[in-house]
Amino acid sequence: IHKHQVPKGRTVTFPRIVCTIRPEKEESKRTRIAVCGNFITDCPGIVTTETADIETIKLHWNHVLSTRNARHVTMDVSNMHLSTALDRCKHMKMPLKDIPQEIIDQHNLKDKVASNGCVHIEIRQAICGLRQSGKLANTQLKDNLAKHGHCPSKHTPGLFFHKTMPISFSSVVNDCDVCFE
Repeated sequence: IHKHQVPKGRTVTFPRIVCTIRPEKEESKRTRIAVCGNFITDCPGIVTTETADIETIKLHWNHVLSTRNARHVTMDVSNMHLSTALDRCKHMKMPLKDIPQEIIDQHNLKDKVASNGCVHIEIRQAICGLRQSGKLANTQLKDNLAKHGHCPSKHTPGLFFHKTMPISFSSVVNDCDVCFE
């Protein structure tokens, strides 16, 4: 957190505070901060990633149903894109009035308030709303899977195979369908 220090030529976004009630979850009342990514225009290169489409998912399920002794499991890799290191820091300004007093005290934020009543925050890791979060997480996923013998299909986005074992899975954002024998 800096006072008045945003590198020249960089765009600054602001937070979007999202509150939800999820009765099916253990912690049912949830609040998170996302960034308004549509205001960040300085994202060089491709920031999208290809994931499996509905046809790929259907074909993968057909493979499970038509393969003797095949097993299927679905997984939710919860928040897998969060905390992925960014290749370039992003900047956000947040009104001090929106920050809980406990956080203000913990980080001495009153000393870092700009004249507009906001605190300027440097974002170093992916958070919800950043355009490049999905791309960075997908690259990290592929790198981690490769270390364990999994590789992406050459012609079908979001479909992965193991090099030596009968394991395949499809990936859509943070949900995976896994088939194994």
